[in-house]
Amino acid sequence: MRSRYFSSRSLLKASIVALALSLAFADKAFAELIVIVNKDNPATAFRAADLRRIYNGGKRMFENGVVIQPANLASDNPLGKDFFISVLHIDAESYRLFWVRMIFSGKGRPPVEFETEQEAIKFVAANKGGLAFVDSPNATDAVKTVKIIFDD
Repeated sequence: MRSRYFSSRSLLKASIVALALSLAFADKAFAELIVIVNKDNPATAFRAADLRRIYNGGKRMFENGVVIQPANLASDNPLGKDFFISVLHIDAESYRLFWVRMIFSGKGRPPVEFETEQEAIKFVAANKGGLAFVDSPNATDAVKTVKIIFDD
């Protein structure tokens, strides 16, 4: 018996489309954004507001006196886009333009940028002041993960 509203064929097509979409976005759904620091860094957590100050050049030193060396993922990296929106509360293009203005006014240098999370992890592991964001499963024992406290 045929349904008045949907044929079995249209339901099958809809199911296939839903499955394809869920598979296409599966990596995004399971991404867990974390912040990593050098193993020697005593930090265990960062407030999102502090991360915003670090990534806009307003906070330049950790509490232990070590100069902060933040790292970004390339602006076309989906994890980078998530970090900009969820933590920095700015989109990638606005962030890039912010740093263009800062550079030309002589007020700062942007965080170093890496194409891959693995490159960022190596940078953080090699620099006492290193700080970056990665997807949780990609963090290695070479770095220390710290919690992001969303207080706003």
